Amino acid sequence: MKIIFRKYKSADQKKLENLMQNFSLEELGVKISLTTIRKTIKEFSCFPEKGVIYVFEMNKILVGYALVINYWCNGYGGNVSAIDEIFVNISCRGTGIASAFIKYLQKNVIRKSVAVSLEVGAKNKKAKQLYKKLGFNREGYGFMIKMFSKSKSTSS
Repeated sequence: MKIIFRKYKSADQKKLENLMQNFSLEELGVKISLTTIRKTIKEFSCFPEKGVIYVFEMNKILVGYALVINYWCNGYGGNVSAIDEIFVNISCRGTGIASAFIKYLQKNVIRKSVAVSLEVGAKNKKAKQLYKKLGFNREGYGFMIKMFSKSKSTSS
């Protein structure tokens, strides 16, 4: 099994949209609209300084993706690469793809970062175990958000 991690290309769009909708259904319990997903893809494509969409390819088939966002963190004294979303198709889980991607990031991408961070769903015990095994530690902060306006991102 050979896994390739690469940056998103426009030819990946339909498959990536499907993966992103599957992620939102599993993690959020709602289906993010294609309009919202396309807005995200366009934003990352037009403004690469905001972050990168990586796709995970196995035997020329997209089996996962990650959104990696870079920002400066005063508390850590440097750039942090935040994995905003990471998703692997259910049929490919447990094969080491997510672990290999974290190692790929560490070796090839985030050399100029002082840390890598990610969020994990409260009920996602397998992911929590994996991230702990990979050296992630739980911080003492809780994630909170206030929306500025009613989001239309959950309709198709």
